[in-house]
Amino acid sequence: MKEELGLELKDFEFFKTDIHYNSVLDGDIELNLFLSKMPKISKLNCKEGKIFISSFSESLNLDLSETDKKLIKEVHNFLKSNNRMI
Repeated sequence: MKEELGLELKDFEFFKTDIHYNSVLDGDIELNLFLSKMPKISKLNCKEGKIFISSFSESLNLDLSETDKKLIKEVHNFLKSNNRMI
């Protein structure tokens, strides 16, 4: 987050580790997912490209891998079931 958005997160929590096979790399990839509250947009300093924010449901229509979509759904379900949705 610091390198990409100039933001140093101090309040975050571990969500899960996800390991899946990547056919392009012909190997497993390990992803460690963390959750944090959304910072104020004005505090973000995007180094490359543009900042794009969407809802959970809108994000599932983006050109993302099935693995990314699966993880987005898991995060959404976790937040919703724990009354952590804004």
